[in-house]
Amino acid sequence: MKKQLLAVCLAASVPMLAACATTGAETAASNFGDAAAYQQAQADVTRLTAQANQDPLLKPWTGPHGGVPPWDQARPELVGPALELGVALQEAETQAIANNPERPTFDNTIGAMQNAGRHLDRATTIFGVMTDNISNEQIQGVEAEWSPRLTAAYNAITFNRALYARIDDLFQRRTTLGLNPHQLRLLERTHDQFVRAGAAATPEQQARLGAINEELSTDYADFGRRLLADENTAIFITNRRELAGLPPNIVQQLAAAATERGHQGQWAIVNTRSSVDPFLQFSSNRPLRERVWTTFKNRGDNGDANDTNAVIANILALRAERAQILGFQNHAYLRMADTMALTPERAQDLMMRVWPAAVARVHEEVRDM
Repeated sequence: MKKQLLAVCLAASVPMLAACATTGAETAASNFGDAAAYQQAQADVTRLTAQANQDPLLKPWTGPHGGVPPWDQARPELVGPALELGVALQEAETQAIANNPERPTFDNTIGAMQNAGRHLDRATTIFGVMTDNISNEQIQGVEAEWSPRLTAAYNAITFNRALYARIDDLFQRRTTLGLNPHQLRLLERTHDQFVRAGAAATPEQQARLGAINEELSTDYADFGRRLLADENTAIFITNRRELAGLPPNIVQQLAAAATERGHQGQWAIVNTRSSVDPFLQFSSNRPLRERVWTTFKNRGDNGDANDTNAVIANILALRAERAQILGFQNHAYLRMADTMALTPERAQDLMMRVWPAAVARVHEEVRDM
């Protein structure tokens, strides 16, 4: 669960909501959990764990170094069923923690949360590598379906009031629990992350925050899909003389890329950094360098079906609204509040103090050229 919570939580503190952080927790201190719901959740965990241990993407990894991901099973058709089962298991694990009728302890709440969601973690780790490295239409389809569904699952954890009541009870009693420094830090960070993600917000605010998070996850996937579509394009060269200045190994790579795309006997500069950067570094063909650079720079900004401007505008609007709900001036303040700089102004000040030395170094390197 810890990876999912970090993915959902916002890297900032929430002054508007902090005053509400203990709402309900004190009155619930003597009446935690639901015995019947707890027993049902435990039964669900046992049943679903047995199923998950048979799933190729969910089951514990074997091999050296604590286990190796089963890359031979990293197939798009296996991802959806694995995520479906993993989400169900994580939800059952969460319900078992939230409905525990015993008063919260570090072990039965924070420790249990650290151990929850491990099966789902394995599947999302493998799928993340797939989307980052071998994304195709099939994988993009799975990502488009599951990005908002995973976000909804993580929202359900963050907005689980019974779970947050247990965390907050521990947080309020933290100085009396006899925790070691590591346990205390984990408790404080967990409480802070839940509050920053909206756990102490009103039900109405949580409903809107959840909708925003899900829409953002959809927009992020859509942005990536559009960008990838532009990166899958290429500039094809038919005249060998246009490759002046390129070393033989790069010429061979461009020829292989063209052949792979059905242009035998030509050379393809694919619109990705791994193809563009070496070309720009070595090519002595200035007009072609300009064309390649402009094409690369304009990914997602061509006014066509892959244009990302509207998606970006929506992302910015949603981030701004979320920051306002959470009590921040804007998204920048929200993101910086949990960093060493604390505010955008201090971060800007740090960058401006570094800037003169950085510019001077650039001028030195230009002279060296």
